[in-house]
Amino acid sequence: MKYKSTFMLAVLMCASFVVAHADVKYTLVNKYSFSKSSYGPAGSVEESNTNFVTAEKSRRELVQNYGVYTSKEILIFRCDLHQEFRLDDSLRIYTASKIVPALSTRASPSELKEDIPEMTTITNYAIKKLGPEKINGFDTQGYEVTTTTQYSGDSGNREGKSTMKWWLADVPGWQSCNEIDSPLPASFTHVVNFHGIERRRYTEKNTGDVEEMNQLRTQFPVRIEGTSENFSKASNEGTIDQNVTSFSTEKLDDALFEIPKGYHKVSSDEYQKLRSKAEIEAIQKAKKAKAQQ
Repeated sequence: MKYKSTFMLAVLMCASFVVAHADVKYTLVNKYSFSKSSYGPAGSVEESNTNFVTAEKSRRELVQNYGVYTSKEILIFRCDLHQEFRLDDSLRIYTASKIVPALSTRASPSELKEDIPEMTTITNYAIKKLGPEKINGFDTQGYEVTTTTQYSGDSGNREGKSTMKWWLADVPGWQSCNEIDSPLPASFTHVVNFHGIERRRYTEKNTGDVEEMNQLRTQFPVRIEGTSENFSKASNEGTIDQNVTSFSTEKLDDALFEIPKGYHKVSSDEYQKLRSKAEIEAIQKAKKAKAQQ
């Protein structure tokens, strides 16, 4: 049910640096519309995430609206405990895992020699400075970011392109403590579970304005808009519109970063299975109710 594309990758890369600051709370609302998608017919998805950030702790409340189904999930990052928690409020379950810095997952010498399929992406960044603009009370600087990605290997050969406009502000303390300072490297190889079942050796290469891109990722994204097109028959094409709808620096309650009473701990696999089952049942129920109208 998730809508993924090159421009979503660009949006998600807006975070990687953390410094202890005063408490921050903010909400981002993303609207995705797509003319075609490998994940389903044309349509739109709206997603909102409310973030609570304090020193060594953060919380993200993620809501994704797919029309017939709304997915809700809570992520709590406790860097003081080196733990990440994922919670489903409706099922009252949670799972825990260790927070691992992104670049610590580089493939080991044995994994580099392992006889498994390989995939490669080469991403080129081209950044153009636009100009300053006052948006929702923030003094922002605008940038146009063009991202071209080439895919090859076991996942097939194709190319995707996104053209984004970012309006960024200098806001201390907005990034979650788990978003450890990990600049985009020139090349990075790791082993991933492709579709959750098969191991693949995955090499990511970054070219073009990489250093400037790393600088942009430390800035607060007040507004983002753009388009994406993937040059293959079964892929995603569409637009994104992201805006900050609320911002506060009021003191946060420590209870936000604790597991509520009554929640049952499960393994990561069981957590995903239970959430997927609930999602399928909710979609079927919604479709049945709509058909009876």
